[in-house]
Amino acid sequence: MILKIIILAALLKVLDVTGKPALCAGIYGGLVAILSLLSGYELNAILIVVPIVTIMSFLYFWLLDYFANGLAYWGIAIGGLIIGWI
Repeated sequence: MILKIIILAALLKVLDVTGKPALCAGIYGGLVAILSLLSGYELNAILIVVPIVTIMSFLYFWLLDYFANGLAYWGIAIGGLIIGWI
């Protein structure tokens, strides 16, 4: 769980530098797929979960990019990190 938060925090920095939410979502989705394979999940479950995670993370990073300058950015960022903790 802590690894997901570290990954999300690093991807927040990548988003800040590049401004490309699709890149961050792709990286996150790929890491989720790799970690799921290494954890021993079934391939069918991975094929269902990874696209959903990638789409949701794209929405998360897009919202962060859209609200880059403001209080909403911090609310979305902290909310996403809390969801990552759960």
